[in-house]
Order: sequence, then structure tokens, then C-alpha cells
Amino acid sequence: RISTSVPGALKIYFRFFCARRLGLAIERMFDYTGSMAFLSRAASLRPLLGAGRVPPGRYVATGPRGMSAWFLRALLPALQRGGRVLWLDAGNAFDVHGLARAARAAGCDPKAVLSRVAIARPFNAFQLETMISKTAPSCWRGEPVVVADPMRLFYGEDVPVERARRVLRAVVDGMDALPCVWLILSVDRDAPAGRAGWLSELSRGSRGCAALRGELDAARLEASRR
Repeated sequence: RISTSVPGALKIYFRFFCARRLGLAIERMFDYTGSMAFLSRAASLRPLLGAGRVPPGRYVATGPRGMSAWFLRALLPALQRGGRVLWLDAGNAFDVHGLARAARAAGCDPKAVLSRVAIARPFNAFQLETMISKTAPSCWRGEPVVVADPMRLFYGEDVPVERARRVLRAVVDGMDALPCVWLILSVDRDAPAGRAGWLSELSRGSRGCAALRGELDAARLEASRR
């Protein structure tokens, strides 16, 4: 019969806990390194991400409706090579069928590509803040996190201005607390009264900013001021 004292049991648990945390940290490090290596090869994203190693931080792109589909195609080479992405679809515009068609046209298995994209869909700003501050840190394994059309949730007049602004600040703080690459896709839209300049708050302190120009079939990113 094995007998373990309370301090002994706590010591064993502490060692197990530390080993588990260390293992998770190492797993995240390797996944992060692999995902960023794939991401850095996406030539169409260089105006936003720069050339070479992609450091953690916020990267903000602006563009027309449909920009999510353009970014999915731009990420396809990384997904083909085994890269993964966590996609927070705040704009409710993730095009599953479009990504599958693009994968087929590129000669790869659509199911394999789609399996490398984890999708979550917040329906209001509070859910988005929870996903960024709590859900993403618990499931993140080093992959880039895309936040698609977040301002749609903050421009809705169903949430009072001051409350919405507090949530926006919490979203920014949540992003800055998790050391991953955040790709923020902001669809061009007019800000309601009292909410002008909020996109600038999201962009302030970002590592890169770019605008998607031209018709979506032939659009390209151009670096812009933060």
C-alpha cells in the first residue's frame, strides 16, 4: 500500500503541474515557429507582415467587403503546408465553400485544408472579448489568430458608446496579453456618431498596417500608416 502525506502529494502535484505547463509551452513554441515560417512565405501578405520572421503582435488590414475571402486565399499556401489558423469570424463572412474551391484549384485536399482552420463566431462585442481574453489563450497552440471584421460588433447602436468603448479596450488588452500574431481584418465602413477613431485605437501599437486595394480578384495589399 502506498501512503503519501499531504505535503508530499502537493509536491507531486506541483511537479506534474510544472511539467505539464512546460510541455505546453514547448508545444506552443514549436507550433508557433512552424506556423510563422509558413506565414512568412506568403508573399502577398508582406506589405502587412514584412519580410522574414513575423514577430508576435497586432497586424491591421483594412479593405472592402469580401476581404476575408481574399485573406483566406492568401493563407492557402500556409494551410497547404500544414500551417494552422484560429479564425474569429466577427463579420459572419467566412467562406467555407470558397476556400474549398480554392484548395481544389490548387490541387490539394479541401478537407485537409479546412481541418487546419478553427472557426469561432462571436455574435456581439462581449462574446468577442471573451473569445480573445479567455477562449483563445486556453486553446492557442502557436498559430496566427485572425479577427475578421471586429468593428461591425462595436458600431452597432444596441450597445451604449461608453460601454462599447470599454469592451474595445479590453479586446486590445486581451490581444496584447497573448504573444501571438493577430491578423485584424477591418472592413471599410462608416463609424456611427460618437465612435469615430475607434479603428485607430485598435491600430495604435500594431506592428503593421496595410490596405487592400483594387477589385478582389486582383486586389493587393499596400502598406499604410498606423
